[in-house]
Amino acid sequence: ERADGRAFVELPEGVFELTLTQDRAVHISLASAAGDPVLYVRASPCDTGTEVECVDDGASGETEVLNGSLVPAGTYYIFVEEYGGVSASTPATLTVELTDPPVAPTNDT
Repeated sequence: ERADGRAFVELPEGVFELTLTQDRAVHISLASAAGDPVLYVRASPCDTGTEVECVDDGASGETEVLNGSLVPAGTYYIFVEEYGGVSASTPATLTVELTDPPVAPTNDT
């Protein structure tokens, strides 16, 4: 894991813990030059928590993106997998960006 929010992972599988101390907008991307990555997020506990989001839109070599969803404070697990459970290692880059949630406008009274 790096300070800039990126981690380098070898597919076919990896799990990363994300702990939010406040509500945040979360943008997650998974880029793989050769494989067909699948990306999903599960709430705590890791093995039985509710799936929050999942994406498997791209084909081989395309980036999967979970874009800017507002996520409440708590612990989450980011799962990265290779579609079809391919056993060969495929390099991939996981990027997590956190931003403050948008501020609600004040009334003009």
